[in-house]
Amino acid sequence: MSCYISGIGFVTSQLQGCGSDVNTLKKTSGKLPCLSRKDVLDNPYKPFGRMDMYSKIGFAAIYFAFKDAGLLNHDNISNTAIIASTYLGCIDTDKNFFNTMHYENGKNASPALFAYTLPNTFLGEASIYLKTSGESFVINSNDFDGIDALKMSFDLLQPVNSLKSEDNGNPEFVLCGVCNTNTPDFLKNNENLFAGSLFFAISKQKQKLCYGKITQDENGNLFFNGKNIMNLFNLANASLKNNKIKL
Repeated sequence: MSCYISGIGFVTSQLQGCGSDVNTLKKTSGKLPCLSRKDVLDNPYKPFGRMDMYSKIGFAAIYFAFKDAGLLNHDNISNTAIIASTYLGCIDTDKNFFNTMHYENGKNASPALFAYTLPNTFLGEASIYLKTSGESFVINSNDFDGIDALKMSFDLLQPVNSLKSEDNGNPEFVLCGVCNTNTPDFLKNNENLFAGSLFFAISKQKQKLCYGKITQDENGNLFFNGKNIMNLFNLANASLKNNKIKL
C-alpha cells in the first residue's frame, strides 16, 4: 500500500509556515509563540483570536499543510479527513479553566476557555475554515512520535475501508500530524517530545507536486522513499531534504 506527501505545515518555538518555505526543521527550546491571526491567515477571521494556544498551533499547522499542498483552491477537498496525535493534549487550557472556576463556587468560570477544554476542538475549527466534511479525531497517544496518526491515515485512504458509496467513500486527502503545547518542567529532559505542531497533507493519488511516497508493508511498518519512518519529525526533515518534485 502507498500514499503521497503533498504538503507540510508546522509551528515550532522559532518559526511557523509551509514545508516549501524551509529546508529543515529543528527541535528548538523556548516557549511556543503566541500566534496572531496575521501570523497565519491573510484575511480577518475572528474565531482565531478566541482560540487557546493549543488550538491555535494545531489550526495553524493544518492550514499551512493544506496551503502547501495547493488545496486552498482545489475542487475536490470536502471529503478531507483530519487526524491529530497528542501526548499533552489541552492540559494547559484545562488548568487555566480550572483557575477561573476555583473561586466563588465557579461563578467566574470562563465559557471562552471551557469551549477549548477538549483536545479535538481545533479540528472542528479547521474543518469549518477549510470547508472539509471528512471525519476528524484526536489520538491521545502514549508515544511521542505521532506515527499512529500516520498509520490511521493509511487505514482511511485505502479502498478496503470504503463504504462503496459515491457520497461516503474514502477521503482523497488526509491531514495528519502531532500537536503539543509547551513541555512541562517534569518532561524537559525528554528529547523525544516535540513541543509544537506538525501536519502532513497525505493523498492516495499522485499529485502534480509532492515530497515523496510512503509505503506500508504487511506488518504495518511505514517507509518513506524506501527508508523506515521512525517519527513524524524525522519524516518531515527527510521530506524537506527531498524537496517537492514532479512525479
